[in-house]
Amino acid sequence: MLSAMNVFHVLVAAVLLAAIHPSMAAAQTNGLARRGSRLVAPAIPVSPTVADRRIGLRLNTYQLLTNVVVATVDTGSEVPQEIACIVKPLGSYPASGPELLAGLNSPTGGIASATARREANQALMERLDRRHAEEQADWQQARWMPFTNSLTIDLGAGAGRRMIWIAAKWSNGSVSATGTHVRVHLTPPLIVITNPTTRVTSRPMIQLQGYSELPLQSIRYDVFNGSQQVTNQQGFVNEQEMDCITVELTTNYFSCCDIDLAPGTNTIVLRCQDLAGRTATNVLTYVFSLEGAKTPPILSLDWPANGDKINGESFTIRGRLDNETARINAVVSGAGQTNSCQGLVERNGHFWIEDLPLRPGENQVAITAIDAAGNSASTNLVVFKSDDILTIDPIPEDQLWRPTVSVSGKVGPGNADVWVNGVKAELKANGVWIAQKVPVRSPNGGTAVFDVSSVPRTGAGAGATPNRPPASQGDQLLSVAAGLGTNAFTLNAGQPACGRFDLHLSGTAGRPFILFASTNLTDWTPILTNLTARDTYEFTDTNATAASCRFFRVMPLR
Repeated sequence: MLSAMNVFHVLVAAVLLAAIHPSMAAAQTNGLARRGSRLVAPAIPVSPTVADRRIGLRLNTYQLLTNVVVATVDTGSEVPQEIACIVKPLGSYPASGPELLAGLNSPTGGIASATARREANQALMERLDRRHAEEQADWQQARWMPFTNSLTIDLGAGAGRRMIWIAAKWSNGSVSATGTHVRVHLTPPLIVITNPTTRVTSRPMIQLQGYSELPLQSIRYDVFNGSQQVTNQQGFVNEQEMDCITVELTTNYFSCCDIDLAPGTNTIVLRCQDLAGRTATNVLTYVFSLEGAKTPPILSLDWPANGDKINGESFTIRGRLDNETARINAVVSGAGQTNSCQGLVERNGHFWIEDLPLRPGENQVAITAIDAAGNSASTNLVVFKSDDILTIDPIPEDQLWRPTVSVSGKVGPGNADVWVNGVKAELKANGVWIAQKVPVRSPNGGTAVFDVSSVPRTGAGAGATPNRPPASQGDQLLSVAAGLGTNAFTLNAGQPACGRFDLHLSGTAGRPFILFASTNLTDWTPILTNLTARDTYEFTDTNATAASCRFFRVMPLR
């Protein structure tokens, strides 16, 4: 099998999809329509909207520190005779965005079944209906007053969400009403630290991570230890959840990156400020010590695989470490020459060892990871330089934001099947190949990776199917060694297993997981669930002779 890999460095953006309830679409049929942050009240007979006869409330902020607020009453050129104001306390909805939208996706990242999508949509509609019912005002209880352009509003005791309704009457009998959401904050935001999970560490650098159930506008921290004092450093919100019911931002996930620790005690003072201006201060203590640190890092290779034939003059090794502070190094020996190259380890543990020389024939590669305590892990593989041709054409950077792209290149000799990120390409007579709807894979969240492989055919391709090589390839072995991390990941995304598949999975002690298989990297089928507590797990695909070329994916259950 001939392999090539192209890596395109880009920023990856996430697109947040919001579901809109049909009842928000037309006020004429149901009495409720969204207008920015305001809602038209259906419980009183609202006259047709006239630009000169309108009513609204304007506040300096909608995140409040007190239970009494002074609002400006906005009108058109025709000032109403009377106004009325009603405050509705609203319940505390759970953060339903992730919960409900999760029903639209499968556990392995694909699209869920039609039944699951219907159930998720139905749950969303029911919650929206309950929210709409809760927001309605009983205008029979309204107390009308002469018009004033400044209104002092008592929001009632306690923190939480409120709906402020205001209605207006004009001399000709016209009536209009709108509502505005506000939230009262009486206490600072609650900050939960999720990483590091222990206060004693053998890593000289930490990534401080956590979340707040309220949106944050500022994250600052100080570091004090025996060798330095670093103050007023900036943290960053890197993910926000949106509640589909309240249409509000809720949980904010944040990071304070690359905090260097000195041996001994390190004190971090973390200050997080919410949108209302309240600041929560957390004092955190971490001890950096190498005493008793005897566990080596877990090293897992993503590409290349042992025995791969690689096209080109150089190649890149990529993989994962469970310790992002470890150093990674590769030594390549081939054609009587030896080269050593230091790799780059990213904050999430993904590593890259780039521009390794690829010499004719056999190239022996030794990869070693060493942590701060001197513990090391190593692995070896052999790759071969191929005289065949397998190239990939440059992909425009503006296309790398898309979920799928078209990818083309050239292969020679032309009697081979070409795969790109699990998609089989169409081969032209002149050796040009084109793959449509190729998923843009970003294993580390910031780099687009395209793995291209070619599988030789026999004769004119007799015995081959669209997803399976000729029968002579049936005894082909694909072996993968990996470590079980905290997230689901694909074991052989760049190279389908078209014969026997062997898996050596480490780090499984006390950690159940599910193994999935797929023929297209989109539709995943669970093939086993492992509940044993052994340190390692060995698996051999016994369905190799009957199934199409397959990809395998591991999802930890905890």
